[in-house]
Amino acid sequence: MNASTQHAANLLAQAEARQAQLQARDRREAAARREACYQAEVRETEARIAACIALEAQREAALRNTANFSLNQIVRGVNAGYFVILNTRVGPDFERWYDLKEVNPKDFSQTAPGGLSLPESALRNVY
Repeated sequence: MNASTQHAANLLAQAEARQAQLQARDRREAAARREACYQAEVRETEARIAACIALEAQREAALRNTANFSLNQIVRGVNAGYFVILNTRVGPDFERWYDLKEVNPKDFSQTAPGGLSLPESALRNVY
């Protein structure tokens, strides 16, 4: 093998080694980018879970702290009407809402057809 052939072989070997180094670097960088994306998704998911937990805690606190009326109690609307409470729930505004059925104010055993829901702020005790 003459000197020029040897030199060409050395250059080829160096080029192949450099190409292998660049490919290894590219693989490491791609793996680092994938890991960064994965970690960002994990943080985002954890933040969503924390927000849901906080929202549920607020809702539970609203349920515990505002129980002014009870089921089957007769209440009066702020503007008009007498109602019997059928069900209670907390709305998206964290106010307690009541499912109601209208009753005759002179005879509470007489109910009107249909029903409605009102927030706690729209109801008053009858007595």
